[in-house]
Amino acid sequence: MRVYHFIGEEFGLSAIGLRRLKISRLDQLNDPFEMFAGTQGDPATRLAMRSLREAFAKHLGILCFSRDWHNPVMWGHYAQSHRGLCLGFDVDESVAMPVRYVSKRIPLDHYLDPSTSEAEVRALAAKFASTKYAHWRYEKEIRCWASLETDGPDIQFFDFGNQLRLREVFIGFQSSITRQMVIDALGDELEPAVTVRNTRLAFRTFRVVTQRNRKLWR
Repeated sequence: MRVYHFIGEEFGLSAIGLRRLKISRLDQLNDPFEMFAGTQGDPATRLAMRSLREAFAKHLGILCFSRDWHNPVMWGHYAQSHRGLCLGFDVDESVAMPVRYVSKRIPLDHYLDPSTSEAEVRALAAKFASTKYAHWRYEKEIRCWASLETDGPDIQFFDFGNQLRLREVFIGFQSSITRQMVIDALGDELEPAVTVRNTRLAFRTFRVVTQRNRKLWR
């Protein structure tokens, strides 16, 4: 499955050169409802959900992607207002977790039964980790779990490899990053397998597209 990760100008080249992506922590994401997609009408439910998120956040983070690189809002929000990069990766569908967008929160009452098994709790956590409010739908998000070192640093990374194969690099149309800078960061190892493209704004639609005029390539 081809997925896309938007990244700012400052960190884009280093992510390519170091062959890694930063792992996003569940309790540090920009949506305050992360892992709180269920209704929380009473104190017991609120306590249970906070405890569940804290437990998972200690051991697991996520890698965030989109199914689409053309959306100018994504470039504006996550690629430093078109000054950054969009990295296209191939990931196995077996580990890809499409986000489900809903307008109403999930009823939770029956999950508070003490007899709920560990497998059910894990399934519930996965459901919450892949459920967001409908107004985030424009992101077309795909997520992958990433293990965290329990006693490791606050910022941790996931290395490129068989599970995360870089295939495309799109350069924001306002970026100071050049094609040659990207090629240098790719090096002899990755450069043959990765396509590097400049971008521009489309002339007839609200989309970001490939810059096909080679005279305007940087």
